[in-house]
Amino acid sequence: MDHTYFVTGLPLWSKQDTLDTFVAMFEGVASQDIEVVREEVTMLSDTAALYTAEMTYTQYDADSNVLVPTSPYAMTIVFVLRDGKWMNRHSHQSFP
Repeated sequence: MDHTYFVTGLPLWSKQDTLDTFVAMFEGVASQDIEVVREEVTMLSDTAALYTAEMTYTQYDADSNVLVPTSPYAMTIVFVLRDGKWMNRHSHQSFP
């Protein structure tokens, strides 16, 4: 297993499953606006950091019609320092 992603609580066990699901989910979406409302970085240790953000997003079709009205969006990412580079160890996105 090279990849696990969860959408609405259901696991997608491969990168191809994930790509297929997202292609279907974003069918008809031509653009989206994402605005950061608040973001914060908390150092957990010398080699680990936590990024959190509260955002809003809106999706549009090719004619600029709103597909998804402005809605809340949250993101959390855990970064670890490996070989001098900050790497994403775990991320979570939700649409509360």
